[in-house]
Amino acid sequence: MQAAGLSYRVADGKALVADVSFSLSGGAMVAIAGPNGAGKTTLLRMLAGLLPPSEGEVYLFGRPLADYSPRARALRIAYVGQRDTPDHRLSLAQYVALGRIPHGGGASRGQDRRIVAEALDAVGLGDKTAARLGQLSGGELQRAGIARALSQEPEILFLDEPTNHLDPKAKGVLLSLLLARGITCVCVLHDLALIPKLASHTLLMNEGRLVGAGRTEEVLTAQSVHQVFGVDFLHLTHPTEDRSLPVLDIPVAAPRPPLQ
Repeated sequence: MQAAGLSYRVADGKALVADVSFSLSGGAMVAIAGPNGAGKTTLLRMLAGLLPPSEGEVYLFGRPLADYSPRARALRIAYVGQRDTPDHRLSLAQYVALGRIPHGGGASRGQDRRIVAEALDAVGLGDKTAARLGQLSGGELQRAGIARALSQEPEILFLDEPTNHLDPKAKGVLLSLLLARGITCVCVLHDLALIPKLASHTLLMNEGRLVGAGRTEEVLTAQSVHQVFGVDFLHLTHPTEDRSLPVLDIPVAAPRPPLQ
C-alpha cells in the first residue's frame, strides 16, 4: 500500500490531514500515533477507502484504490472502527458472518460456518455465538468487530483503537492474535507504551501532518514523543527479564492543600 500526497479538507478549507505520503510493505504491523485531533482516524478512513481524499491518491497492490469496486476492495481489506453501531438484535454468529458477504458464495456454507467459528474462537468469543449483540459488553463488542473482519479474510486489516474497552490482559491477548496472523495491519493506537511491542512501523502525526514515518524504534523516540505529546517516554529495565519496558512519565499536578 502507498499513500501519495493525501489531504482531506472540510467545507471551510481547513485540512484535517495535509500532504501525507508513505509506503507499506506486506506483512507490516503499523501504528498510527498522535495526540487528539492529529488526523489519525481521518487518515485511516482514507487508506481504507471509506473517505475519498480531497487531494492525493491511495494505491493498493499497485493500483489506485479508487479503481476498485466496493466488492473487490472488501475482498482485500477490512476495517473496524471505534464507533461502529451494529444492529443489537443480531446474534453474534450472524454479525460475524457478515464478513463473508464479499465472497458472494465463493465458499460452501460449511466453509463459511467454519471460518466464522474460527474467527470467534480466535477472539475468545466461541462460547457466545447465540448471544445477541445487545447482551455483550463494550469489550466483547470490540472483539466481535475484529472477528467479523477476520472472517472477511482480508490481506490488509485497518483498526481504529482496537484495544478500546479492553482490560489490560485482554489487550495483550488481542494484540498477540494480530501479530500471529501475519497480515498487514494498520492500527490507530493511543496507548504509546503498547506500540513498541506491537508495531514494526509507526506513522507519527501532529496537527494533520506526518512528522515521522518508518521503523518504530526510529520514529517513536524520547525526543519525538516529548515534542509531539509533551511527556517523557522512558525505557526502563525489566526487574526480572532481559528487556526494557516502555513507560510514559505523565505529569500530574499535586493538589492544593485545603484552606484552613
